[in-house]
Amino acid sequence: MEANESVVPLFEQKGFRVLSFPTIEIREPETWHECDAAIRRLRSYDGIIFTSANSVERFFLRVDDLDPEAMGILQSIPIYSVGEKTSLRLHDLGMRVALTPDTFTADDLVESILSADIAGKAFLFPKGDLATDTVPQKVRSFGGRVDEVVVYRNVMPDSNELTAIQESLNRREIDVVTFFSPSSIRNFLELVHLPENNNILVAVIGPTTAKAADEIGLKVDIIAERSTAESLAATIARHFESNT
Repeated sequence: MEANESVVPLFEQKGFRVLSFPTIEIREPETWHECDAAIRRLRSYDGIIFTSANSVERFFLRVDDLDPEAMGILQSIPIYSVGEKTSLRLHDLGMRVALTPDTFTADDLVESILSADIAGKAFLFPKGDLATDTVPQKVRSFGGRVDEVVVYRNVMPDSNELTAIQESLNRREIDVVTFFSPSSIRNFLELVHLPENNNILVAVIGPTTAKAADEIGLKVDIIAERSTAESLAATIARHFESNT
């Protein structure tokens, strides 16, 4: 499993034995210059777009460090969000989410935003360094302006578990590998080798991660019905129940 430790109990409750193997380490961006400049001109934005809980966490921590009074400005700006976890983190911070699409992809979020006239409007897009360009490209194509600011980096961590995971894969002791983001797939396949002719199932948290797997040539067997860890665990459990 590629995930933080808080997710493990959700899978153990379904009766799974979990080997946690994080493939992503979140670090600060190389520079905060662009983000800090955007925070200082928050009043110039017509909306802020978040596509991950990490971007929410890192952006608001930076706001609190740089200018705590800016939190009041943020409460007056429409905030657009992808995913339950992202929206929940915003609510925890006291923010009102103007729009969260029913399906959790950047494409769906942008399509929802485009239901209004955005020509000439300015948006802030705090993001990770590996975020796709779906949001900025589409908004710009409809005449909007997007300032993209990197608020965290995804890097491959040093892992003492690498040898043990590879050996378990080689011995066919792992039934399912789960992925929660496109970057986790890329990092995983750089770190380990999936044996050929194996019966290992690949399960992913949503369509964006599934698309990334397909582009890399990794076959996806299970996609969560909703883009949450709880749903992924439940969907995997149902898969095995229906095949026994």
